[in-house]
Amino acid sequence: MPTDRSSRHADLMQRLDELPISAHDRRTAKSNAALAFGLVDAIAEIVENLIALFAPARRQATRAP
Repeated sequence: MPTDRSSRHADLMQRLDELPISAHDRRTAKSNAALAFGLVDAIAEIVENLIALFAPARRQATRAP
């Protein structure tokens, strides 16, 4: 996971700690946030890999006369 994403995730987790909610709700929110971060990061990685996979074919298509 790139550093910029990690810092944003840490910032959002810190904000969850600052909310005026019960400890149970805070743990639940942090757990849900961690799951969501993981899913979004996985999807972003898949998209990046697909772009890298198809980039050579796209470059070849633009070079053809």
